[in-house]
Amino acid sequence: MTKRMGFHSRCWRERIFICAVLVIASTMLISPTVSLAEAVAVERPDTDIEWNEMGCTEFFSTEKPIHPQHTWKQAIEIYKTVVQDSNLDPLNNGFSVGFEAKQAEDQFKGKGRGIYATHSIKKGDLIWSTKRTATFDNHDDYQLFLSKLETSFVCEAIQCAYVKDMSDNDEEEDLKINIDLDEACFCNGNIYDDGLVANVGCDEDAAKNFEGGCTANSFALDDIIAGNEFICDYEEYYYP
Repeated sequence: MTKRMGFHSRCWRERIFICAVLVIASTMLISPTVSLAEAVAVERPDTDIEWNEMGCTEFFSTEKPIHPQHTWKQAIEIYKTVVQDSNLDPLNNGFSVGFEAKQAEDQFKGKGRGIYATHSIKKGDLIWSTKRTATFDNHDDYQLFLSKLETSFVCEAIQCAYVKDMSDNDEEEDLKINIDLDEACFCNGNIYDDGLVANVGCDEDAAKNFEGGCTANSFALDDIIAGNEFICDYEEYYYP
């Protein structure tokens, strides 16, 4: 099964180690000769200092905006200048269902923003795919991408980043840095609140009908009624 070393809004609550890896990469503290696998395996104690120097602590201490489409599109166009063979779709987000992105209702739990269904959805329905997911084979390109973004969006991009193992077997790793350049990066998860049950994630049966399977697609894990928040299955992510 694909292992995803995750970031997303889980880092709103706690910057776990993979966040450290990505912040380090973004601040060029890792040598270009170091692979992503090695980067994930090495802990750097000065990560919080670098995060603070970038101003991300202050950035996430206040309510964040729900970005208009032109902000996402601008990030996609910048990504295309870094990764020349990009086929990201700047016109359509990755969602296959109706949704609303807004400030999360459980602000006291540190959620920040969230995404909510606007109509009823059946178990196994496709929720989202990687039409707008930027993928970086190395942290050099990731750094270059961040350097081209508007300052106000850099911390947002790091917040939305995660590392994914794209290998088809358990013996080799093919780690890539990914950033969902659409509202999918607002998806809250189930690892900080035992009362939350994930309703979006990998449905292996449904995934058989879609190119890329669960690596490129997320499905409804249960029936979802209009108004319910999408809760992503963070337990699918791998934590070193």
